Amino acid sequence: MFLPDDVERDVWITGGRLTFEPVAGAETIADRGFVLPGLVDAHCHPGIEPNGAVPTVEAAKALALIDRDAGVLTIRDAGSPIDYRELDDDPDMPRLIRAGRHLAPPKRYLPGIGIEVGSAELAAHAAEQAGAGNGWVKLVGDWIDRSTGDLSPTYDDATFADAVAAAHAAGARVAVHTFSEAALPGLIAAGVDSVEFRRALMGKHPKHLAVLDAAAALRTARCLGCLLMRARRNSSESAPAARATSSMKHSMYTAFWLVLTPRQGPTGTCVLRIAYSINRFGTV
Repeated sequence: MFLPDDVERDVWITGGRLTFEPVAGAETIADRGFVLPGLVDAHCHPGIEPNGAVPTVEAAKALALIDRDAGVLTIRDAGSPIDYRELDDDPDMPRLIRAGRHLAPPKRYLPGIGIEVGSAELAAHAAEQAGAGNGWVKLVGDWIDRSTGDLSPTYDDATFADAVAAAHAAGARVAVHTFSEAALPGLIAAGVDSVEFRRALMGKHPKHLAVLDAAAALRTARCLGCLLMRARRNSSESAPAARATSSMKHSMYTAFWLVLTPRQGPTGTCVLRIAYSINRFGTV
């Protein structure tokens, strides 16, 4: 069965590619199933494990291969504490789209993961990290402020704007980590290319919709990790039933429905953490 058209047909594999032309002497490896394109993990960190940075490039590769073995053929690494660019051309790896290290002020991000950078140096470091990645720079847009005990922007709007401009001048796009809404208007105005998490904007409050509309107008992509994580939490109690009754077609349509929302914008489409959802709940 081929999605999304629900067409039943025979398919052969030759030279690492699918073909509908018969291949003489081919071995039948499956007589039923579904065929779909490789998945994209649009926010992943192969360079980070539960205890912090992975110790070696080999450890980063091992984590990436977990994604690959679940069906992911493209990984967007949204920030890595180690440089594993040598894996970019590794034939065993999924395609890698990488950011360099996270950039954040001192004591405003996870210890040992990012580079601690003052406001005056942020733009220069953004340009440098554009070279460390292969297309993206990762900024930490907000984190706990120890003086207030709550989330707040990590830099002022002008500092963010200079950093985004420097990254763009170096040929990279900019992804920004932000849990709250306070930093978003300045970041969006600065031209960031994607907003990760943005949990504060999950509702339909008019001010939230205004921020999202501004992002859509500037074609800022939004990663929908929270939607998928929320779906997993809400469905966790009924996971056995879902495993027993769902088909691949239904499960994948559900996953794509979650990411293809009207407010996603023309360049904001992404498939995020689908592989984790498959492994965790067995819905495919």
